Amino acid sequence: MNSYQLKMKEKNALFRLSILLRQRRIIIHIDSRLFILHFIFYIVTLTGCLNSPVPGWSTDTLIESAGNRELSDRLRIEVLDEITQREPDPNRHKKLGVVFAEVVGSPLHSPLIRQRVLYIITDYYRAESGRWLGAALLNSNEKQLRGEIIDVLMKLPDKKTIPYLILSLTRPEAELLKDKTAIIRAVESIAEKPIEKVALEYLSDGKQLKTRIAALACLFEQNSRSEVITELTALPTRDDFIEELQFWAGQFGYVPTNIMRYYQCRIQRTGLTGPQLQRLRQRVLLLRRREEYVFDVRDSYLLMTAGDERLNIPQIKLNDGIYRRLTELEHTKRQYSYPGAPDDYAEGFIDQCNLLSYVDLTRIKLLLESLRQEKFIERIKTFLQQDFFDTTSETGGLCFLDRDEIVLNKYEPGRRQGDNQYVESAKMLQDGVLCIARWHCHTDQWRGAALAGPGIDDLRYADWINCPVVVLTRISKKICNVDYFTPEGIVVDLGNY
Repeated sequence: MNSYQLKMKEKNALFRLSILLRQRRIIIHIDSRLFILHFIFYIVTLTGCLNSPVPGWSTDTLIESAGNRELSDRLRIEVLDEITQREPDPNRHKKLGVVFAEVVGSPLHSPLIRQRVLYIITDYYRAESGRWLGAALLNSNEKQLRGEIIDVLMKLPDKKTIPYLILSLTRPEAELLKDKTAIIRAVESIAEKPIEKVALEYLSDGKQLKTRIAALACLFEQNSRSEVITELTALPTRDDFIEELQFWAGQFGYVPTNIMRYYQCRIQRTGLTGPQLQRLRQRVLLLRRREEYVFDVRDSYLLMTAGDERLNIPQIKLNDGIYRRLTELEHTKRQYSYPGAPDDYAEGFIDQCNLLSYVDLTRIKLLLESLRQEKFIERIKTFLQQDFFDTTSETGGLCFLDRDEIVLNKYEPGRRQGDNQYVESAKMLQDGVLCIARWHCHTDQWRGAALAGPGIDDLRYADWINCPVVVLTRISKKICNVDYFTPEGIVVDLGNY
């Protein structure tokens, strides 16, 4: 062992000893005279052997073992120490970053290992520390761990972490864990400028599409819709991305705030003809003047295909007709996980009708009219029967409009991942850009009514895919329940049938 390796071993041993004693709430001051004694104590009592096999392991094995929770902390510490003595090639270096990011961001690894990896990242891999810790922040959904990572990122500071921080602002975890303020503070500290200016810079000149979309969403949260549209239209048209945003902002007053909304804009603009886009814009302007309607790209299909009489119904009349019909029906409410949980949502119409757009109300009205038809109910029950006996996947598809009536089209799943999931196929994703809504079934041999309505995953998926969803639930052999919910998480129970 050369002098450099010996020095590193001593440094690592001192670090591990300080962590061990700190965990035992023992406060000491280590001076040079006691160092050798502490070093020997740690090696003999904790390492367990003087002839470790770890130095003989391949670099690939070491990297894999660094993230292996089944190994003891003692052995993983040895693995981590040995990794610091190696110089992996670029591919292995990238794999190491992925493993380290997962370890730091996950509570499944012990605090000792997480602290050790955090120390190694910032001490041995400082050039990559911003990217690796940024990835760890995106991977983590634990408030305490996220707070620790944000604190370290602020102390680096490294401007390469800013894209990761901007992306993390748009993730559901930031909303649920209420750490958006801390993330914004970190961005402003590292960039040394207000969050609005940082977001505008990354929107205009960002290298990755997902970062530019996240910057746009961040800008949208910090400013009003009209302010964002003004800033968008003032940007130099440097590329197709900015041109696409400026088209939808200028023609429809619309700002796509996630990657799926942006792709919906791209596909619709490419697939629709000039006259179709003109018809869409005319109807949007009509509803904006009459109902103060705010356009969303998910509404394009209904706005283009619904009859004139359908869109001439005043919103107050829509509300009244829907309310009267729903009071005639029986309803089944889903049992929530716990009070205040994401699935503890209201399902009544009267208290939420003001939260629904004109187009959402039109969808609900169309669904209720179709649900009066026996053949439509029989089709739903056929799908529920198929789903009940198919335990490899949920049954689902898309809702379309045919002569002012809802049509349910079934799509085979892209993958079969179990009885409680429906994975969309590429065909359904493509067709779903222009549809009324998505639909899928909830059936179970024992739970029945407990599955009525959307679960937490359903609500999150509707938001990500930017499309309303209809959930069909088998309550019993003869009764089914229908729920409608929006990407914003507004749920309306459409009744039992």
